[in-house]
Amino acid sequence: MVDRKKIAALMKAQNMRVSDIARSSGLSTGHICDILSGRKKRLQAVTMYRLAQALGVSVEALLDTRAREESDAVASR
Repeated sequence: MVDRKKIAALMKAQNMRVSDIARSSGLSTGHICDILSGRKKRLQAVTMYRLAQALGVSVEALLDTRAREESDAVASR
């Protein structure tokens, strides 16, 4: 799952607005707002890739590592 707080922090650090991300990623501003608000939690790979490219980071940098750690812990039981 995507970590919307990480996306928001990256946007803030780079002084980027939703419209800037939309323009550089090709995603709609509504879609980005849905991601940032938490209405969209599971994203398609292409959406994650476009967001990462627009923010200048890897796709992995956008992932919620807590969710991955929890699923790893459940799988190891």
